[in-house]
Amino acid sequence: MAAVRARTVVTAAIAAAGLAAVVAVRREADRIAARPGTSLQSIDLGPKRTHIITTHDGATLHVHEFGDPDAPPVVLAHGMVLRWWVWNGVIARLAPDHRVIAYDLRGHGDSTLGSDGLTVEACAADLAAVIDHLGVRGVTVAGYSMGGMALGRLLVDVPPVAERITAAVFVATAGGTPSFGGPDRRTPSRRRLPAELFDLIVRTPGIDFVRRPGAMARVALARVSFGDRPSAAEIDDLQVMYASAPPEIAAAALHSVADYDIEDRLHQVSIPAVVVIGTHDWLVAPSHSRRLAELLPDSQLEEVAGAGHAVVIERPDAVAHAIRRVTVSSAV
Repeated sequence: MAAVRARTVVTAAIAAAGLAAVVAVRREADRIAARPGTSLQSIDLGPKRTHIITTHDGATLHVHEFGDPDAPPVVLAHGMVLRWWVWNGVIARLAPDHRVIAYDLRGHGDSTLGSDGLTVEACAADLAAVIDHLGVRGVTVAGYSMGGMALGRLLVDVPPVAERITAAVFVATAGGTPSFGGPDRRTPSRRRLPAELFDLIVRTPGIDFVRRPGAMARVALARVSFGDRPSAAEIDDLQVMYASAPPEIAAAALHSVADYDIEDRLHQVSIPAVVVIGTHDWLVAPSHSRRLAELLPDSQLEEVAGAGHAVVIERPDAVAHAIRRVTVSSAV
């Protein structure tokens, strides 16, 4: 009888804890819904010029241009499982006096994969192809998360194209394999998650619930990807991008990022650079970005207080300011 009572008490306690968790999620979702915000896709960027570039391995890259074609050029490379329009807030701030070029990474959005698959190296080659095809010189390139890794790989691996880049902006990214664990990790961890776990995370029904709209997904994305006060519009934009990326693309991107490390070659990068990081980034610990800034010979570190990994969505003013500042300094 005592055992039965004990099981009943335990069952009741678990049920109560589950109910409390559901109530807490609902309350947080309601707070998020009450915050004002603007969807990225509703931002007016002005006239758009679109190019379709075919790479050496048959991928097609959809590239979009905004602003004055004769103004200083800026190329923007987004992160894994995102789309070119994650930069819309930044583009809106730069387009009045820059030629702004943004594109979907291979396998993302309207761009196709190509026979080389999705790797940081392939993305670096694609970035070089965009710069080469459009004939831009004296260009500032900003790479966000995996896009920043592609930028780093281009700068150390493709000298003929790298010579056309006069300034670099690394946003929420690293020079080596990034570690999870929250913004308070003071030193970069070298622990790597097993590849099998990557596949489990992105392929298992129930685990990938962030791809499906709902209160749980909103709260999860708010806590993991954003800083202190994200709006529902910002979170929903990110969720739309996540949902549009096939699981195999997410898995391939995670595998490639897990093998990325150019820290011992960053001394080769002689151009001015800015490293931008949100102080609340849980996906790329800020210590990685600080180390990246230390290893780059000519760099500045821009820490955006209260922002998370989605700093380009949350704080487009700060990111645009960093791009504008390094572009001006490199032209002097």
